[in-house]
Amino acid sequence: MRRSRAAQTRRSPQWVQGVDDPEAWAVSHQWLLEAAFAAFDRTAEWPLIEDVQRDLAAEPERAVAVPQLVLDIPPSLGARMSQRVELTVRALAHVPDAAPLLELLVLVMREAVSLYPGEGPEQPALRGSQIKEHFDLDDATYRKLSTLVFSEGWFFNGGGGSGDGDWHRFVRGEILHLREVPDIDGYLDAVARYRFGAPEIEAPRDSARAPARWAGPYRWLYKRDVTVIDLLLITVLGGIVVGIVVWLLTR
Repeated sequence: MRRSRAAQTRRSPQWVQGVDDPEAWAVSHQWLLEAAFAAFDRTAEWPLIEDVQRDLAAEPERAVAVPQLVLDIPPSLGARMSQRVELTVRALAHVPDAAPLLELLVLVMREAVSLYPGEGPEQPALRGSQIKEHFDLDDATYRKLSTLVFSEGWFFNGGGGSGDGDWHRFVRGEILHLREVPDIDGYLDAVARYRFGAPEIEAPRDSARAPARWAGPYRWLYKRDVTVIDLLLITVLGGIVVGIVVWLLTR
Protein backbone atom coordinates (compact mmCIF):
# COMPACT_ATOMS: atom_id res chain seq x y z
CA MET A 1 0.00 0.00 0.00
CA ARG A 2 1.44 3.36 -1.03
CA ARG A 3 1.76 5.86 1.82
CA SER A 4 0.51 9.35 1.01
CA ARG A 5 3.06 12.08 1.42
CA ALA A 6 2.23 14.85 3.89
CA ALA A 7 1.26 18.04 2.12
CA GLN A 8 3.99 20.66 2.28
CA THR A 9 3.03 24.15 3.42
CA ARG A 10 4.57 27.58 3.27
CA ARG A 11 3.82 30.93 4.84
CA SER A 12 1.03 32.84 3.17
CA PRO A 13 2.41 35.92 1.31
CA GLN A 14 -0.46 37.96 2.78
CA TRP A 15 0.65 37.01 6.30
CA VAL A 16 4.26 37.82 5.51
CA GLN A 17 3.30 41.27 4.27
CA GLY A 18 0.53 42.02 6.75
CA VAL A 19 1.83 40.33 9.92
CA ASP A 20 5.36 38.92 9.84
CA ASP A 21 7.19 41.87 8.27
CA PRO A 22 5.35 44.46 10.42
CA GLU A 23 6.09 42.40 13.54
CA ALA A 24 9.79 42.47 12.73
CA TRP A 25 9.61 46.24 12.12
CA ALA A 26 7.84 46.74 15.45
CA VAL A 27 10.49 44.82 17.35
CA SER A 28 13.25 46.95 15.77
CA HIS A 29 11.41 50.22 16.47
CA GLN A 30 9.71 49.46 19.75
CA TRP A 31 11.16 52.66 21.22
CA LEU A 32 9.16 54.72 18.70
CA LEU A 33 5.92 52.87 19.44
CA GLU A 34 6.47 53.35 23.18
CA ALA A 35 7.16 57.08 22.76
CA ALA A 36 4.06 57.60 20.61
CA PHE A 37 1.86 55.70 23.06
CA ALA A 38 3.27 57.58 26.06
CA ALA A 39 2.18 60.85 24.46
CA PHE A 40 -1.23 59.38 23.58
CA ASP A 41 -1.64 58.08 27.12
CA ARG A 42 -1.07 61.59 28.54
CA THR A 43 -3.52 63.45 26.33
CA ALA A 44 -5.97 60.80 25.03
CA GLU A 45 -5.22 61.86 21.45
CA TRP A 46 -2.59 60.79 18.96
CA PRO A 47 0.48 63.03 19.27
CA LEU A 48 2.04 65.39 16.79
CA ILE A 49 5.33 64.22 15.33
CA GLU A 50 6.96 67.24 16.93
CA ASP A 51 5.67 66.18 20.35
CA VAL A 52 7.23 62.73 19.98
CA GLN A 53 10.52 64.32 18.93
CA ARG A 54 10.49 66.57 21.97
CA ASP A 55 9.90 63.60 24.23
CA LEU A 56 12.93 61.92 22.67
CA ALA A 57 15.19 64.99 22.82
CA ALA A 58 17.53 63.23 25.24
CA GLU A 59 18.25 60.75 22.43
CA PRO A 60 18.99 63.03 19.45
CA GLU A 61 19.58 60.28 16.89
CA ARG A 62 16.17 58.80 17.58
CA ALA A 63 14.45 62.18 17.77
CA VAL A 64 15.59 63.28 14.32
CA ALA A 65 14.67 59.86 12.85
CA VAL A 66 11.01 60.08 13.88
CA PRO A 67 9.54 61.91 10.81
CA GLN A 68 11.01 59.44 8.31
CA LEU A 69 10.13 56.40 10.40
CA VAL A 70 6.54 57.57 10.67
CA LEU A 71 6.46 57.67 6.86
CA ASP A 72 8.01 54.19 6.67
CA ILE A 73 5.83 52.51 9.29
CA PRO A 74 3.94 49.48 7.87
CA PRO A 75 0.19 50.10 7.45
CA SER A 76 -0.56 47.22 9.83
CA LEU A 77 1.15 49.21 12.59
CA GLY A 78 0.11 52.78 11.99
CA ALA A 79 0.14 55.79 9.74
CA ARG A 80 1.06 59.43 9.51
CA MET A 81 -2.17 61.41 9.54
CA SER A 82 -1.36 65.02 8.72
CA GLN A 83 1.35 65.73 11.30
CA ARG A 84 0.22 63.14 13.83
CA VAL A 85 1.40 59.63 14.64
CA GLU A 86 -1.46 57.13 14.80
CA LEU A 87 -0.81 53.56 15.90
CA THR A 88 -2.91 50.44 15.45
CA VAL A 89 -3.79 47.86 18.05
CA ARG A 90 -1.19 45.53 16.51
CA ALA A 91 1.48 48.17 17.16
CA LEU A 92 0.32 48.77 20.73
CA ALA A 93 0.67 45.05 21.45
CA HIS A 94 4.43 45.74 21.47
CA VAL A 95 4.06 48.43 24.16
CA PRO A 96 3.93 46.99 27.70
CA ASP A 97 2.29 50.13 29.12
CA ALA A 98 -0.60 49.73 26.68
CA ALA A 99 -1.58 46.30 28.05
CA PRO A 100 -4.38 47.50 30.39
CA LEU A 101 -6.01 49.50 27.59
CA LEU A 102 -5.78 46.54 25.21
CA GLU A 103 -7.36 44.27 27.83
CA LEU A 104 -10.27 46.70 27.98
CA LEU A 105 -10.57 46.63 24.20
CA VAL A 106 -10.90 42.84 24.23
CA LEU A 107 -13.65 43.08 26.86
CA VAL A 108 -15.49 45.62 24.71
CA MET A 109 -15.27 43.32 21.71
CA ARG A 110 -16.73 40.52 23.82
CA GLU A 111 -19.63 42.83 24.60
CA ALA A 112 -20.10 43.36 20.87
CA VAL A 113 -20.18 39.59 20.34
CA SER A 114 -22.86 39.25 23.01
CA LEU A 115 -25.03 41.82 21.22
CA TYR A 116 -25.18 39.84 18.00
CA PRO A 117 -27.61 39.06 16.35
CA GLY A 118 -29.83 41.28 18.45
CA GLU A 119 -33.61 41.27 18.59
CA GLY A 120 -36.12 42.46 16.04
CA PRO A 121 -35.35 44.14 12.71
CA GLU A 122 -32.89 46.72 14.04
CA GLN A 123 -29.20 46.10 13.59
CA PRO A 124 -27.43 45.50 16.92
CA ALA A 125 -25.27 48.41 18.06
CA LEU A 126 -22.42 48.83 20.51
CA ARG A 127 -22.89 52.09 22.44
CA GLY A 128 -20.19 54.13 24.09
CA SER A 129 -22.33 55.38 26.98
CA GLN A 130 -23.20 51.82 27.93
CA ILE A 131 -19.55 50.77 27.73
CA LYS A 132 -18.47 53.68 29.93
CA GLU A 133 -21.06 52.85 32.55
CA HIS A 134 -20.55 49.07 32.41
CA PHE A 135 -16.78 49.29 32.95
CA ASP A 136 -16.92 52.41 35.16
CA LEU A 137 -14.43 54.32 32.99
CA ASP A 138 -13.09 57.78 33.72
CA ASP A 139 -13.26 60.37 30.92
CA ALA A 140 -9.64 59.97 29.78
CA THR A 141 -9.75 56.18 29.62
CA TYR A 142 -13.09 56.35 27.83
CA ARG A 143 -11.63 58.66 25.18
CA LYS A 144 -8.59 56.43 24.65
CA LEU A 145 -10.67 53.27 24.48
CA SER A 146 -13.11 54.92 22.08
CA THR A 147 -10.21 55.89 19.81
CA LEU A 148 -9.11 52.25 19.60
CA VAL A 149 -12.64 51.01 18.93
CA PHE A 150 -13.00 53.54 16.08
CA SER A 151 -9.72 52.33 14.55
CA GLU A 152 -10.81 48.67 14.60
CA GLY A 153 -13.66 48.80 12.12
CA TRP A 154 -13.30 45.27 10.79
CA PHE A 155 -16.39 44.01 12.59
CA PHE A 156 -18.57 47.12 12.55
CA ASN A 157 -20.82 48.54 9.88
CA GLY A 158 -20.49 52.27 10.44
CA GLY A 159 -22.04 54.31 13.20
CA GLY A 160 -21.85 57.80 14.66
CA GLY A 161 -20.78 59.96 17.56
CA SER A 162 -17.36 60.87 18.89
CA GLY A 163 -14.99 59.76 21.61
CA ASP A 164 -15.69 62.94 23.58
CA GLY A 165 -19.35 61.99 24.01
CA ASP A 166 -21.67 59.15 23.21
CA TRP A 167 -21.18 57.01 20.12
CA HIS A 168 -22.52 53.87 18.53
CA ARG A 169 -21.18 51.26 16.13
CA PHE A 170 -23.41 48.81 14.27
CA VAL A 171 -22.26 45.23 14.79
CA ARG A 172 -21.72 42.99 11.74
CA GLY A 173 -21.98 39.22 11.59
CA GLU A 174 -18.20 39.04 11.23
CA ILE A 175 -17.96 39.85 14.94
CA LEU A 176 -18.48 36.11 15.48
CA HIS A 177 -14.83 35.65 14.50
CA LEU A 178 -14.12 36.96 18.01
CA ARG A 179 -16.49 34.68 19.90
CA GLU A 180 -13.68 32.66 21.55
CA VAL A 181 -10.97 35.31 21.76
CA PRO A 182 -9.35 35.13 25.24
CA ASP A 183 -6.87 38.02 25.07
CA ILE A 184 -5.18 40.57 22.82
CA ASP A 185 -3.02 37.92 21.13
CA GLY A 186 -6.12 35.94 20.25
CA TYR A 187 -7.79 39.11 19.02
CA LEU A 188 -4.89 39.99 16.71
CA ASP A 189 -4.80 36.42 15.39
CA ALA A 190 -8.54 36.51 14.67
CA VAL A 191 -8.24 39.84 12.86
CA ALA A 192 -5.32 38.57 10.78
CA ARG A 193 -7.17 35.39 9.82
CA TYR A 194 -10.21 37.46 8.86
CA ARG A 195 -8.11 39.80 6.69
CA PHE A 196 -5.50 37.44 5.27
CA GLY A 197 -6.88 33.90 5.58
CA ALA A 198 -4.89 31.00 7.01
CA PRO A 199 -1.25 31.77 7.92
CA GLU A 200 0.01 28.62 6.21
CA ILE A 201 -0.95 27.59 2.68
CA GLU A 202 -0.18 24.49 0.66
CA ALA A 203 3.06 24.80 -1.25
CA PRO A 204 2.94 24.27 -5.04
CA ARG A 205 3.70 20.67 -5.85
CA ASP A 206 6.72 19.85 -8.00
CA SER A 207 5.94 18.71 -11.51
CA ALA A 208 5.87 14.97 -11.95
CA ARG A 209 9.36 13.60 -12.01
CA ALA A 210 10.58 11.72 -15.05
CA PRO A 211 10.84 7.95 -14.57
CA ALA A 212 14.16 6.61 -13.40
CA ARG A 213 16.59 5.86 -16.22
CA TRP A 214 19.32 3.32 -16.52
CA ALA A 215 22.76 4.57 -15.64
CA GLY A 216 25.93 3.46 -17.31
CA PRO A 217 26.65 3.34 -21.04
CA TYR A 218 22.96 3.63 -22.00
CA ARG A 219 22.51 7.06 -20.45
CA TRP A 220 23.57 8.63 -23.79
CA LEU A 221 20.25 7.50 -25.29
CA TYR A 222 18.38 9.85 -22.95
CA LYS A 223 20.47 12.98 -23.43
CA ARG A 224 18.51 16.12 -24.22
CA ASP A 225 21.34 18.43 -25.38
CA VAL A 226 23.07 17.58 -28.67
CA THR A 227 26.80 18.34 -28.79
CA VAL A 228 29.37 18.28 -31.63
CA ILE A 229 30.67 14.95 -30.36
CA ASP A 230 27.13 13.55 -30.51
CA LEU A 231 26.81 14.65 -34.15
CA LEU A 232 30.17 13.06 -35.08
CA LEU A 233 29.19 9.83 -33.36
CA ILE A 234 25.86 9.76 -35.20
CA THR A 235 27.65 10.34 -38.54
CA VAL A 236 30.14 7.51 -37.93
CA LEU A 237 27.42 5.08 -36.87
CA GLY A 238 25.36 6.07 -39.88
CA GLY A 239 28.32 5.38 -42.22
CA ILE A 240 28.85 1.98 -40.68
CA VAL A 241 25.20 1.07 -41.12
CA VAL A 242 25.22 2.20 -44.75
CA GLY A 243 28.43 0.21 -45.41
CA ILE A 244 26.88 -2.94 -43.98
CA VAL A 245 23.74 -2.52 -46.09
CA VAL A 246 25.78 -2.02 -49.29
CA TRP A 247 27.94 -5.05 -48.51
CA LEU A 248 24.87 -7.22 -47.99
CA LEU A 249 23.32 -6.07 -51.27
CA THR A 250 26.46 -6.73 -53.34
CA ARG A 251 27.14 -10.27 -52.05
